[in-house]
Amino acid sequence: MEGPTPSAHCKKWLLPSKPGREIAGLAASLGLSPAFAAILWRIGLHTPEQARSYLYPQTADLHSPSLLLGMDRAVERLLLAIQKQEPVLIYGDYDVDGTLATVLLKTTIDRLTPSEHAPLVRYHIPHRIREGYGMQSAVLADAYASGVRLAISVDTGIRAFAAAEEAKRLGLDLIVTDHHLPEHAGVPEAVAGINPNQRDCGYPFKELCGAAVAYKLAEALLRTASEAVLD
Repeated sequence: MEGPTPSAHCKKWLLPSKPGREIAGLAASLGLSPAFAAILWRIGLHTPEQARSYLYPQTADLHSPSLLLGMDRAVERLLLAIQKQEPVLIYGDYDVDGTLATVLLKTTIDRLTPSEHAPLVRYHIPHRIREGYGMQSAVLADAYASGVRLAISVDTGIRAFAAAEEAKRLGLDLIVTDHHLPEHAGVPEAVAGINPNQRDCGYPFKELCGAAVAYKLAEALLRTASEAVLD
């Protein structure tokens, strides 16, 4: 007796064939198991050099932070704030990405601040329920009233047009660092905007998270400060 005719809705999964010889060569060159080498192959790492760079990354492999549009202006303004001992507000986000970005940037600025001076950095992590996502104009106004003259957003701000307008009205300099996609209308007006996804940004890796963008700013700050000391 014949079985039932397969339904027209049934689908048959077709898996790509494994390039056995290439995978075996990759495994042998790196001392890996064939199964692990197959995973590397599937994600596009087809040569020992590519796989080695992925498995054992070096700081020399990182793209220069200066490739990010707005980076040089942001570094210049931040170093000026450190030199003049201006209070700085870091405006973060409530998720892991935003809080890590806040810690990264705060730690960097603290390390660049002479020990005999009071810490420059204040930070604001919004309450998820009461404030929600995004920069709030009232927070910037309160910061300005307390003496802050430079605010830096991390993991947020690329669509904060109203907050940027409030900062401009107050005379509060704003640096936006973010990784979310900008609106078609462009980006908010600021001293500098750092986001690999903004128009005309030549940074080759567009998938940076918010903390990674903050890391690139921290990297640029430390590099520029160390070069100034060496000079």
